[in-house]
Parts: sequence; C-alpha cells; structure tokens
Amino acid sequence: MMSTTNEVASSTTSHSLSTTPASVSTSSTDNKGLTTTTSTSSSKTLSSSGTTINGTTLRSTESCYGPCYSSPCANNGTCVSSSNQHVCRCDMDHTGTLCETTINQCTSNPCQHQSTCIDRFGYYQCNCPSGYSGTNCENEINTCLSIPCQNGATCSHSFDFYSCKCKEKFTGYNCETEITICLSDPCANGGECQLVGGNRFMPPSAYRCECVPGYKGELCVEDIDDCPTSNPCKNGTCNDLVDAYSCNCTPGYTGVNCETEINECESSPCSTKDEKSTCLNLINQFACVCGPDFTGELCRTGITVVAQAEDLVKPDGALSSVSAAGDDNNTLAIASTVSDALIFVAASLSTEERTSFSWTLNEMVDWCTYGGQECDMK
Repeated sequence: MMSTTNEVASSTTSHSLSTTPASVSTSSTDNKGLTTTTSTSSSKTLSSSGTTINGTTLRSTESCYGPCYSSPCANNGTCVSSSNQHVCRCDMDHTGTLCETTINQCTSNPCQHQSTCIDRFGYYQCNCPSGYSGTNCENEINTCLSIPCQNGATCSHSFDFYSCKCKEKFTGYNCETEITICLSDPCANGGECQLVGGNRFMPPSAYRCECVPGYKGELCVEDIDDCPTSNPCKNGTCNDLVDAYSCNCTPGYTGVNCETEINECESSPCSTKDEKSTCLNLINQFACVCGPDFTGELCRTGITVVAQAEDLVKPDGALSSVSAAGDDNNTLAIASTVSDALIFVAASLSTEERTSFSWTLNEMVDWCTYGGQECDMK
C-alpha cells in the first residue's frame, strides 16, 4: 500500500468527489508521493477515508491508526482517541487542549510572611524566612518553648532568636552564670551592692554601693552630718542622727527646733486667793506680782499676818525667843516656838482673815501628800 500525507481533516460525515476522465501522455508524481501516468484515461475519487485512483482506494495513515498516531499532545500528554477525535490528558504541571501550557504553581502566591515561592513539577515549595515554618510559612516559631533561660529568668522570643532577662545576681546569654561579687556584702550600714559593667555574655567585673539616706562614701561607712553649719535649733543644740537631727532645747523652750517659749504661767501658779495677783512669764520661770493684801512668792500670805508676825518677833514681842534662837542657829527651838505661836496668831485674826489665811482642802491634801505629813482628815 502506498502512503500519502494526511491533509484532510477527519470527520464523521463521508464526502466523495469524482473527477472527469482525461488523457494524459506524460507521467508525474503528485505532492502526496503518488505516481500517475497521463497517457491513459483515469477516474479519481477523493474521500475522507482515503484516495481512490482507477478504482483503487489508498487509505491515509490517520485512517489506518487513528487520530493519536501523530502524537498531537505536547509535554508528555496522553492522547485518548474517540469517534475519530482525540483528547489530551495532561500531567499535573501542564494544561491546554494539547497540554501546551505549563502551569506556574506559584501564581496564587501561597507562601506567607514574605517567603520565597519555588515552582516545582506539579507543586510549589516555600523557602521560609527566619522565625517561620510550615508548608506556607504560616507558623511563627516560638524559640522559648524549649525553656532555654535558667535560674528563673524570663524568656522573650522574636522570630528566630530569644533573649533572657536575668534575675538579680545572674548573667550570661541563658542566665546560667551566678555573679559572686556582691555575695560578701561589702556595703555597710544597709547599703545596696549594685553590679557595674558586664552584658548578656560577660559577667560584671565591679560593684558600687547605693547608700541609704544618712550615709555616704564608697562603702557607705561615712555618716552624713545632718546638723548644718547654721544651727537649725533656735534655742538649743543640734544632735546628729541617721538622716535626721534632734534639738536639745534650752530650759524654757520647746518645739522641734526649740522655737517655742514655754509659758510658765499657763498652769496659773499664783494663788487664786489673791484675785489681784498677776503672773509674769519669764524664761524658764515665772514671778507673781501680788495685790496689796497678799505677799509671798505665790501671793498666798496675807499682809495682816505678816505684820502681826513681825510684831511677835520683836524684842518685846511674844515670839522674841524665835529671833534669839535664830541668832543662835537653834532650829529646834525656832520650830517649837513657831508651832506654839500658831494658835496665838490664828486666834488673834478675824474670821475673814483666818479664812483667807487658811488652806483649802486641796492645798491641805497636797501638803500632806508631798510633804510626807501625817494628817488627820477627820
């Protein structure tokens, strides 16, 4: 059987074409490779299933082997024929009627977090940046999950690395090194030892002392003088304390800085019997200015009693022996004589004078209590 090139598309409907007989005196070869003689009459019919010459039908290669014989599918596509037609089944990396188009697996941008997408045969691959993992680089890597920080340190992660915040007196990238410089407590008087220098990789090489208020110096051994050059105590002396001072006030003054004078008259020391008496507030003391009818330090003694007592101790008085005993420094004689004279003096006074001269019950109790006297309160 002679072969010829298929230039007629296959179809489900048969078509035939008859030619008019002719006489040909020469021979020639047509474009499909068939040789004919023109000196004889011939009758030729063309059909979709082959070429008919002089009653003989020559079938095309496609008609013999089907539409997939010419391997129309590209890129290793599989040709499947059906009813004089073909269908191309493409692999996972190609598409199109003839599998002529290569699929770019990275077209949909599946890789996250700025990762790089690599187009592979039928699939894609993501090259993740530091700190991410997963098929699409969707997972952030937590570098602290392995608990790398030691000695109670706090771990913080960021992308592909972590950092440790060490507790006091530990150092190193993982806080694995204990710092021993301050273990000897070099700072005195409650000072705090603080490390100097060093970093996450190198331990500190020195220390300094943070002194508590009231102390200074390299090791906090110097007491700060809290009494300035200008004495803060207005009426007293300054005592230096730790971060403070106190004042020793001069008698008669009080207050933090001895700024307040004490009012010695506040307790009303002058006798209330003398309604005309006046108390004078002095520095650390007082003075009673008595009215015309009283005398004495506290204005408790009536003038009449004093005058009569003076008359009694005159040389011709009833108590002249008191004066003589006083001259002789005979205190026992003086006490005995005065004791005997009290009744006489009291009897010589009027009722009003005896009342003003007499003690109140409270004064009597005070005298018995603080004087150590045995008093008959009945």
